[in-house]
Amino acid sequence: MTDEVLNDILASTRGEGIDRIVVGAVIIRDGRALILRRKADDYMGGMFEIPSGRLDGEETLVDALSREVEEETGLRVASIDWYLGSFDYSSMSGRKTRQLNFLIQVYESDVKLSEHDTFEWVREDEISNYGMSDETSVILSKGMRGNATEH
Repeated sequence: MTDEVLNDILASTRGEGIDRIVVGAVIIRDGRALILRRKADDYMGGMFEIPSGRLDGEETLVDALSREVEEETGLRVASIDWYLGSFDYSSMSGRKTRQLNFLIQVYESDVKLSEHDTFEWVREDEISNYGMSDETSVILSKGMRGNATEH
């Protein structure tokens, strides 16, 4: 994806008055997607999700995705391939939050967790076996099928 497209996605989101922006990364390896389980004592503890996290200040989408993926998984982003769409939710503090989701490629390496208690590499037909939000399930399926969102 070009910087121009990424900047347009971010500007459009900010233009809608969204309080908080989060980036999410769908990572596929050998036909399986990486999911992470939140620690039991965390907000929404025990739920599975994709690597994700909040944009800090005036951070770019590239910088936020790179930082969050590396912080949560120890993996380094090689490329951002597709925009998979977004979903809105209320944060723990009640702020309206929009998660912008991307299909990314990472450099080959082992997963090293820092904020989650386990991870799984799942096939699309296994997604429903894991406790996660419907929105996350949809984004995972889109990423595994290569269904990008036009922007």
